[in-house]
Amino acid sequence: MLIDVGREAYRKQSFGKDRYANWIMQSAYHNLPLINGQQQQDGKAFGTSQTSFLQQRGLTRLRTNLAGAYPPAAGVQRWLRSYSLH
Repeated sequence: MLIDVGREAYRKQSFGKDRYANWIMQSAYHNLPLINGQQQQDGKAFGTSQTSFLQQRGLTRLRTNLAGAYPPAAGVQRWLRSYSLH
């Protein structure tokens, strides 16, 4: 459904504790916006909220609030994203 193959091959370092030091792993180099100059951040403190999943009668839908993925300096109050498959 969604894919971002990146530009480099994944290596051992791609999955280690310092993976976000590599530019290819940072949100600024994927299809994610900078908001007020801020990238999405990594770690448990920067998760999504209000996530719901629905599957019924040929419809599958995922909805989540992405505001928490950005630091406070981004000023994001609410950012709902949903995906639907019919």
